[in-house]
Amino acid sequence: MNQTVFFRFRPRESQREMLKGMRSRRWSVIVAHRRAGKTVAVTVHLVLAALRNTLIRPRYAYIAPFYAQAKSVAWDYLLHYARKIP
Repeated sequence: MNQTVFFRFRPRESQREMLKGMRSRRWSVIVAHRRAGKTVAVTVHLVLAALRNTLIRPRYAYIAPFYAQAKSVAWDYLLHYARKIP
């Protein structure tokens, strides 16, 4: 059953470059200035990759130096972008 999911996300130029680079690689490291939109770009990439995946029970990760840091930084974005997925 295919369904369409719409995101309200317009990437800035720097985010477009990040997403373009992540599309073609399994692993990515992003070095960019503070407030460049790294977390938003990566969480959108994770959600879209999970939606496109056809494997059974795939796994994805968002890695930060500390668990609490990863949760406080990325969790709200993941909830926001995954909220409307049936």
